[in-house]
Amino acid sequence: METNTATKLVHALLEGYAWGVGAQQAGTPSKLDNLNTWGKAEEFFKCRQALDDAFIHKGGGPELMEAVDAVVDAHPQIEELREILADLVALHLISSTDYGMDSDEELERDEDEDEDEDEDEDEDEDEDEGDAKWAALEMLFETRGTEVLHVLSYLGECKETGSEPGLDDFLNHFVLDEDSETQDDIFVYEELIKQSELVEGTLKQVIQVGNAQREEVMRDLFTPLMLFFRERESQPDMLTLAVLNQSAYPAIHSAILRLLNVFWAQA
Repeated sequence: METNTATKLVHALLEGYAWGVGAQQAGTPSKLDNLNTWGKAEEFFKCRQALDDAFIHKGGGPELMEAVDAVVDAHPQIEELREILADLVALHLISSTDYGMDSDEELERDEDEDEDEDEDEDEDEDEDEGDAKWAALEMLFETRGTEVLHVLSYLGECKETGSEPGLDDFLNHFVLDEDSETQDDIFVYEELIKQSELVEGTLKQVIQVGNAQREEVMRDLFTPLMLFFRERESQPDMLTLAVLNQSAYPAIHSAILRLLNVFWAQA
């Protein structure tokens, strides 16, 4: 994931969060006209600048996580976003050229090896370095991040295959897939599985059930995930307003919903 794409996702997350905080502070029904003002709040503008600097200058390795944590430490108003930011760091590092290789690059490397076997030793050294980086990355994120990363990974696969994301598809082929890494965490999605038909329900029904969630993971994820699979919003509209006006947790719900919509809208 290119740095400018990573920063766009960070901006989306902060923007949605700022909308929710603004809605809570206003204490009156939110309107689309309010969003521009809330999204430009000085406190979040400073956070965004600091996070941009971290991704631009520390975006090539695990030190990026330290830099992002330092930003959150300095701006406690976004503490609630710390682990979702860790998801974005992981997504950025996993897809960066330092940590991964796409099929075209792998093919080119194979062709180069056939043409010049003298480079084998250099290639082995590169592979050893790559393995070490992956090991460091896995260790770093063993206890960090949220289920948002799994959702983004699913949406990334949908983009690659040209398929439309859907809740049933996500649950059946990503969560319930025996070969999926999320299988060990299937209990986390239990309530989402039970309530899957609600994706066809009214906005009020979805948000009411989301407000009633008691497990922390689903308390944060249920409402934005249901609404995203219900309808995509490339620009904030009725779904966003419903979250801001009806959600018991408007800041985190608006932040995740905005992040998913912007991620999906990226080319």
